[in-house]
Amino acid sequence: APPPIIVRSSPTLLLFVNGTPVHAPVPNTSLGVLVNANWPVFRDPAGPAWYLLERDRWFASGQLEKGWKVATSLPAGFASLPASPEYEAARTAVPLQKSTRPVPQLVYADRPTELIVTDGKPALEAIPGAQGLQWVRNTESPLFRLGADWYFVVAGRWFTTASLEKGPWAFVKDLPEAFGAIPEDHARAAVRASVPGTVEARMAALEASLPTRNRVKKGSPPVVEVTYAGEPKFEPIPGVPVGRAVNTGYDVLLYENRYYLCYSAAWYVSDSPTGPWGATASSCAMRTSATSAGTAPAAPGWT
Repeated sequence: APPPIIVRSSPTLLLFVNGTPVHAPVPNTSLGVLVNANWPVFRDPAGPAWYLLERDRWFASGQLEKGWKVATSLPAGFASLPASPEYEAARTAVPLQKSTRPVPQLVYADRPTELIVTDGKPALEAIPGAQGLQWVRNTESPLFRLGADWYFVVAGRWFTTASLEKGPWAFVKDLPEAFGAIPEDHARAAVRASVPGTVEARMAALEASLPTRNRVKKGSPPVVEVTYAGEPKFEPIPGVPVGRAVNTGYDVLLYENRYYLCYSAAWYVSDSPTGPWGATASSCAMRTSATSAGTAPAAPGWT
C-alpha cells in the first residue's frame, strides 16, 4: 500500500508528528518541546500556542494541525532557552528576524507521508533514448511521466497515478522498460538502483546480501549515551507485553521491568532506562545488511 503522497506546486513544509504528540518540558522555562516531530516545535501553555522553527524563521498557530502563519512575537520563555546543543538553532533565531524567503504552506501529518513540491507547474523534459519517458526537472523529488501516468519512487518502491492533484496512487508491480534506459549520467540516474534489471540494482542487491559482523563482550557498554527529552516516557506496543521509549532517538524497549537497547545490531540490558548498559551475551555475533532497516537476524549461539 502506498503512503499518503501530497503534491504541491508552491513552497510547502511537511510537519510530521510520529503518532500522538509527545511533549517534554524545556528546562528553566514555561515552554514545552515536541519530541516526536520532524521540525523543532515548541508549545507555550499560557497561550495555548505552538511555535515552529524553519531555519531562522518562526511560525505560530493556535492548533498543531492547521492555522500556521509567520510569528509576529515570541513568548518570554524563548529568551531563557538552555545553552545545551539541542536548543542552539532555536536560540540563534531569537529574537525574531526578517526573512525574504517565500512563506510556505504547512501540511500536518501524523503518519509517514511523502511530500512532492514542484516550483510551479511540473516542468517535463524528455530523457534521451528512454522511449518517451520524461522527468520533472523543477522538483527535488524523483518524479517521472510516461504516457498519461506519473511515477514516483520512494524507499526503493515505485508508485503511479493518473492525476497528481487527485490521485489515487498505486504500487507498481511491473515497472515499464523505459526506466531501464535512463542514462547513467542523467540527473536522475540514482533511481537506476531501484529499476529491476539494471547493473545498479544488481549491485545494490549484492551489497545488501553481504553481512557485516559485530562482536561485543558480555557486560560491555555501548559506545553511546542514551538520553531523553525530559523524563523517559514509554508507551505500550499493541499486542505484546513490551513498551517502547517515545522521547529518545534510540531504540529502547521495556519488558518485565528491565530495559533493552538495540544499537548497531547488538542488544544491551539495564535496570534503568538511562543505563548503565551491558551486552546481553558473552560472545555475541550479529549480522545486519543494508536492507534490514535497523533490524538484524540473530546469529547462532547468542541469547
